[in-house]
Amino acid sequence: MLFDDVMSTCPFCFEKIIVPIDPGGGNEQEVHIDCEVCCKPILVRASWDEDKEEYRVELDRS
Repeated sequence: MLFDDVMSTCPFCFEKIIVPIDPGGGNEQEVHIDCEVCCKPILVRASWDEDKEEYRVELDRS
């Protein structure tokens, strides 16, 4: 399975992290990941932006 990697900021430690997005998962996605720096759980909401042809991600404390 291939993922699109999106760079974002952890809502806990504010470090830059790579967020993997499944391009086959649809235009609207919601997944839970752990921060690769501080290991805290993050809720990732991803949506496909047709105009920019890229995923827009929102990270929230989970």
